Formats: sequence, structure tokens, C-alpha cells
Amino acid sequence: MKSNFIDNPVFRFASAVGDVFLLNLYTLLCCLPVVTAGAAFRAMLSITCKMAAHQDYSLTRDYFRALRTEFGRVTALWLGMLVFGGMILFDLVFAGKLGGGFGAFLAAAAGGFGLVLLVCFGWSMALLARFTYTRKRDCVSDALKLAAANPLPSLLMAMLSLAAPACLLWQVELFSYLLPLFLLFGVGIYGVAVGWLTRPAFRRLEGDGRGPEEQKTSEGELEE
Repeated sequence: MKSNFIDNPVFRFASAVGDVFLLNLYTLLCCLPVVTAGAAFRAMLSITCKMAAHQDYSLTRDYFRALRTEFGRVTALWLGMLVFGGMILFDLVFAGKLGGGFGAFLAAAAGGFGLVLLVCFGWSMALLARFTYTRKRDCVSDALKLAAANPLPSLLMAMLSLAAPACLLWQVELFSYLLPLFLLFGVGIYGVAVGWLTRPAFRRLEGDGRGPEEQKTSEGELEE
């Protein structure tokens, strides 16, 4: 946890490693029901965005408070992305069995949509962690706009998301060696990276007058 009393670089590094480990542990445990995975990632990013902004936080308390906040809307957005991801996976499997030129085209198209989905997930959860939305489509719209306006951070997000699957497909033996590290730190490292990658864009939003946790409405409507 962040400390205001320890100023030694070694202790700060050890504290950061401990925070990443706890974030990883909390998020993996809260992802086990699958349906809660969106809220778990959003809670993790609520901490890592504060890390990137150099704000004080109480890791355990703030994590589980964020997990409960807006749980229904965050979960609904996550489930929608999960369904879309399942459709993309089905298309990839179907394209592999189909083969030929059309199969290759279908696989490329599905892969492209998959990358967009991964990037949209990262930006959406980070936005929900930093700001309050009343309509899910506003969050998705902002996520797509920020992804297009920040191609390098978006590309790095996608690469981080695909690192473990790519390692598994490329070298199974290497993946077996790295699996314990991934289970201990992998998801937490992803969260920290997304917090830092989104920070420049969020700093600009905040500079334009939109503060953290500011409620965003669109035409005064609420989406149930």
C-alpha cells in the first residue's frame, strides 16, 4: 500500500511490487465467477489510474469499494463485450475449418474485430474507473475515440492482452515456465500498464475541465 512515511527507493519498489501482487490476487479471485470479471478489472484500474496520477489510495478498501460501485452497469457492459468476443472466437474457429481464401479473409476480419474489442475493453474499463457514466454507449463511444486518437497506447494494450496466449501458441515450454509469474503478477502488471498508458489522455480530459469521478450525462438521460 502507498505510504507517506517510507521514502527509501528500495522500500518504495517493494511496496509497488506488493501492490501489484495484491491487485493481481484480488482481480483473479473476483474474476472466477466470470460474470464479475468486468467489475474486477474496473476496480483494479481504479487503483492503477490513481497510481499513474500520483494520488493517494488505500488498496484493499478502494478496490472493493470500486468493485461494488456501479456494479450493474459495469457488468452489463462486460457481458455485452463477452458475447461479442464469443462471436469473434466462433468466427475464428469456423474460418480455420473452412480454409481457403475466404477462410483466410474471414479469419483476418475476425482477428481485426478482436483487436478492436481488446482495445475497447481496456479503454472502457479505464474510463469507468476514472469517470462516472450514466449510459454505457457513451463510454464505448469515448473508448473508441480515445483508441483512435492514441494509436500507440492502444497497440501496446492489445499486445499486453495477447502476450500470454501468444506465448502459449509460440512456445508451450516457455509458457509453462512463465505461468507462475503470470498467475502472481500478470493481471496486475496489465492493470498498471493500462493506468500509465491512459494517463496522458485522461490528463487532457481533466485539463479540459472534466475531473475524476465527474458524472457524465447525455441529454439528461439515464440508461437502466
